[in-house]
Amino acid sequence: METGKAIYKLLKDSVAVGAICGDRIYPELAQQDAVTPFIVYTVTDTTPSGTKNATSKLDTARVELYCIADDYETGMSLGIEVRSALDRQSGTINGVEVQSIDFDTSDIQFEPDQRFYILEQTYDVRIQRTGTAVSVAQFPGNTFTVEEVDGDPSGAVNKLVVSNGALSISGNTATITTGGGAFTDLSDTPGTLGTVGQVVAVASGGTTLEFVDQSGADVQYHDRYSTEAESERSGATATLEIYYTARPDGDGYAESEVSDVGETDTINRTLYYSTKFQADPDTAGDWTEYTTQPADNATFATAKAALLAGLNETDATAETRGTLPLSLKMVRTTTAAAADLLLDLYPNAAAAFSVRKLDKDYTGYCMKVRRASDDAEADIGFDSNGDLDTAAIAAHCTTSAGYVSVWYDMSGNSLNATQSTVGNQPQIYNGTAVITENGKPVITCGSGQQFEFTDASGTDNTFTAVIKANNARNCLISNTGGTVALGLSQSGNAGTDFGFGSVTYFVDGSSFTHTRGNMYTAAQSQILFTAITGDPAQTTLVTGYATATSYFSYNMQELIQWPSDQTSPTNNRTGIETDINTYFSIYT
Repeated sequence: METGKAIYKLLKDSVAVGAICGDRIYPELAQQDAVTPFIVYTVTDTTPSGTKNATSKLDTARVELYCIADDYETGMSLGIEVRSALDRQSGTINGVEVQSIDFDTSDIQFEPDQRFYILEQTYDVRIQRTGTAVSVAQFPGNTFTVEEVDGDPSGAVNKLVVSNGALSISGNTATITTGGGAFTDLSDTPGTLGTVGQVVAVASGGTTLEFVDQSGADVQYHDRYSTEAESERSGATATLEIYYTARPDGDGYAESEVSDVGETDTINRTLYYSTKFQADPDTAGDWTEYTTQPADNATFATAKAALLAGLNETDATAETRGTLPLSLKMVRTTTAAAADLLLDLYPNAAAAFSVRKLDKDYTGYCMKVRRASDDAEADIGFDSNGDLDTAAIAAHCTTSAGYVSVWYDMSGNSLNATQSTVGNQPQIYNGTAVITENGKPVITCGSGQQFEFTDASGTDNTFTAVIKANNARNCLISNTGGTVALGLSQSGNAGTDFGFGSVTYFVDGSSFTHTRGNMYTAAQSQILFTAITGDPAQTTLVTGYATATSYFSYNMQELIQWPSDQTSPTNNRTGIETDINTYFSIYT
């Protein structure tokens, strides 16, 4: 009863404990609807210290205390503050003469049914039944108190009670060695300390005692190895923001958050676990990445919570399940932001097709390729440089010709250029290699081979194309009836039906002067074609189709449509053409 009064008083008066669990401190059993976090404590047994000819003047009570929390971090924080409030306390507490309170053990468990973390602590509490308990001193590794045997605080001190450790004497120096070992059994002679249980009698002889703490550190579980953890963290080659290690006799935690303020690169916080205690952060073979990693640019707090979730025995992300020994680390790296591509610099395209990646954030494929030998299709993406993955095409087609059934739209509008009719599909692979033009992959369109794509344009439009004319026909883009068109033909071919309204043409960056029905380029030459036009006013646009019997034969590497005039009010055309020419090396 007396022990519980003292325990409750110390916990209730602790500001740090109250900040975490309020006044939810329960003896024996928590109420049914108790809100976490809370504390439950119980006095399991009380043992009197025997004497030869009198009743016990000192009782030692065993206290079991439980910190209940929804998450590991809160439970550990509450346990730390509870220990700070109780450990090494002495004196008159709530009317109880407390000679000493000594922390003994700590253990954390997870209750899967209730999904609670339970941090169990045990304490030995010595209650002075006669006389007054007076604290003499406290060392980092131990506490000793004076017991006034005759009940008179002014009387001579004739006993020392040592809380934890081994005590020995040599000459005029008595040394306390911490670590929880048994006391040394010394003969009761002048200048020597004799032991009975944990009560050490000071023999007569006028010896002056100098107590020296040899350990320099408290004996406990949590943060017992904090020095070692910080040494591993700060000594690592990589930037470790967190390092944690644990084994059955203790754990250690060290952190040093790196500020994200002003960082323009992508921040990566990668989580690892090891099945070793105090695992070397630089030994890659000792570490395994968590199955689930924080997203790019996750905050320190978010990544930290994910790392410590690996201690939860029901959490599979780290696969540690809280099994000891273990070590955890969080490594911070940065990745330079990807360079802006054409559609990042000049956004809002209506449709965009190319053999290169046009938007740094685009994650889709470039094209779908059909293998002629068995009509099997495969989606083909980009390589690490943002170029069409020609190796993937070769692996798919092997010795068969390859044709493009879908050229994917990279504008974000999903207006893919498609051709479902096998005989009308343009070619990309010749049975030996990917077809190229000026060193870059190219889609070749012969008679009747063309793509269809949905028009999502505005009243004004800008079309750019990297293309080579292969015959004398005059149509680059038309509707399905072939009655309106953007015209392009070999040199000398006379056309009659060019233009979505008024059209301004540019070829290889220069304005192209022509009369209606006489717009052409030199035969067999690759060009950068730009047209500023009106509204096609059509639902579906077709490449290379003029009439049912008239087709434009061409090689194409890129086709982009902006639903606005890129020369006005802001002149983007020059920048767009410079970017295209830099990649395809069309003209000097």
